Amino acid sequence: MLLVSRNPDLTREVENTLAGHFMVTTCFSLEQVRGRLGETEDPCSGILVDISGELSWEQCLTDLKRGRAPILAILQDAGERQAAFLAGADDYLLQPLLFEELITRLNHASRVQRLKSGRDDNNGLCRQFHFSWV
Repeated sequence: MLLVSRNPDLTREVENTLAGHFMVTTCFSLEQVRGRLGETEDPCSGILVDISGELSWEQCLTDLKRGRAPILAILQDAGERQAAFLAGADDYLLQPLLFEELITRLNHASRVQRLKSGRDDNNGLCRQFHFSWV
């Protein structure tokens, strides 16, 4: 899990909460994010972006969207939802964070990612469903 935040309190809370569920790598700048993305093709299972900080979050989300990992934006205001989705976020959470919801949404995003890649929890191929609206 990649956490992008300049907020030390939020960073500490997220790292402590996710410790038993996900390995968390934190980036504090856009340069660190770009370096992390350059390390591997698929650097992490999911990405949390705190858009309340001083980061240029629109550019950050655009850069992060180049990978296949799901992106969860951490918002201070519900009015930021549309901008976050347009910039590339797959989902969002509002602050203050409810950490049970954070873990649930991250697990859901990981499950969706596995399904999109054609893999299930048992390392077998899962059925791919195609929906069409009539």
